[in-house]
Amino acid sequence: MSGWTISHQISEAAAIDLMRAQVKKPVAVIVIGGNDEVTEKVTAALCQSVGCGHGYVHELTGTVEVDAIRDATFQTHSFVFVNLIHGSSSAHGFRHAVVQRLRAVGAKTIIIVRAKSDPMRDNPNANAVNEALCQNPPTLDGVDYIFTLEP
Repeated sequence: MSGWTISHQISEAAAIDLMRAQVKKPVAVIVIGGNDEVTEKVTAALCQSVGCGHGYVHELTGTVEVDAIRDATFQTHSFVFVNLIHGSSSAHGFRHAVVQRLRAVGAKTIIIVRAKSDPMRDNPNANAVNEALCQNPPTLDGVDYIFTLEP
């Protein structure tokens, strides 16, 4: 993607309102970060905030093909959450393949939520993934919104 990217801060409440009421549905939310426990907590909180349960969550590790996201995913759900865990968050090609798959199965809006964690509390593997994300951050290529959650 070429051109300008404008970054600005928005409140958590405004981000949730945007997800719930202001975007085209169905919505896919991809949660990334180095610390799997943090991404799982963020996903659970977002699911609760938009009114869906854990049945709407896919966890992908990079070793599982993106075809695990089924064609019929959005026939029964207006929100689907995808956690990229076990280091797969930092793999740009894999993230992009997930975005393409979500579009192919019907996502009208795709949001990436990057859950930053505390490097002083994380294990070395999580810190390595977070560092890789800093070096190769998510882009707007095929994505409608990117939110970053700070610890």
